[in-house]
Amino acid sequence: MLIVARKENLDAIFKIFEKWDLEYSIIGKVNLFGNYNVLENNQLLYSKKMDSFANINQNWELKKPENEYYHEVYKVRNPELWTQYNSTVGNRTIKGPDKEGSYSILDIPEVNKKLVLTWGETFNECYVEMTINQNSKPLGIINCLNFGHPQTSMYNFKQTVDELNKNGVKFNVPVLGGNVSLYNATNNVDIKPTPIYLMVGLRD
Repeated sequence: MLIVARKENLDAIFKIFEKWDLEYSIIGKVNLFGNYNVLENNQLLYSKKMDSFANINQNWELKKPENEYYHEVYKVRNPELWTQYNSTVGNRTIKGPDKEGSYSILDIPEVNKKLVLTWGETFNECYVEMTINQNSKPLGIINCLNFGHPQTSMYNFKQTVDELNKNGVKFNVPVLGGNVSLYNATNNVDIKPTPIYLMVGLRD
């Protein structure tokens, strides 16, 4: 996990890490000199102008794929997946992921509120669960976007990102982070596009 923070916020961030017994280290500094520098024990090992890096430019065709997907995604509840990790750390869990429903609720007594997490395969699925079913205010959303080979999945990928952007702006829910996994295929047959979202919110 990488955090880019202002110098005046470091102590507050470090206190949070120390509270939860998390290891951390400062690995670099951002400046306005326009150079990418790599140092070891204050000795410069590598330096290059930021604008001299060549961008990889591959224009994948935005064509709707015609081939069948390698498999379908099924919603299977497997309690063992949730019991591999203790989801009740800190004794704050009111409703965990091991119980029915695509949401969890954590108690945050420090601010007299409840932290609510909702998840699903679409933005709307998370938003409806958060606002309608859980009567909570969404604060942000993260994503895990899984697709096949870029040569055949860019159409679906663009649709997914555009839809996420449109909903985020429409409902004022910022995208806080996420990851993208491409090249998921077996015997040259892509997996079905499987974006997964998790929304975080608060409830009084």
